[in-house]
Amino acid sequence: MILKSEFGLEVERDFKPAFSGKHDNPVLGVVNKDYEAAAVANEIMRRMFGRGVADPAKLRTIYKSQTFPLSGFGHVYNLEPKLAEKIKQAFFTFPWEDRR
Repeated sequence: MILKSEFGLEVERDFKPAFSGKHDNPVLGVVNKDYEAAAVANEIMRRMFGRGVADPAKLRTIYKSQTFPLSGFGHVYNLEPKLAEKIKQAFFTFPWEDRR
């Protein structure tokens, strides 16, 4: 949607989509020149750079979207409301930045 609405790019006319199977594969595909470009979450790129799998000097970001959560969390519909609230607070107050 973003490619069409913001850049006027059309599937099949301007690019051929491919699904690589897992998050690391698009980065590896670009690094190995199997793909010309790939859509990858910021956190995935950060991890790939951190592991030395990809060199940031050899890749170029051409578009950066707003950051979005990498995971979703939920609870069973009939969980006791007080416990559900405690779980929510644990997620909202956990120091995630310290765990990277």
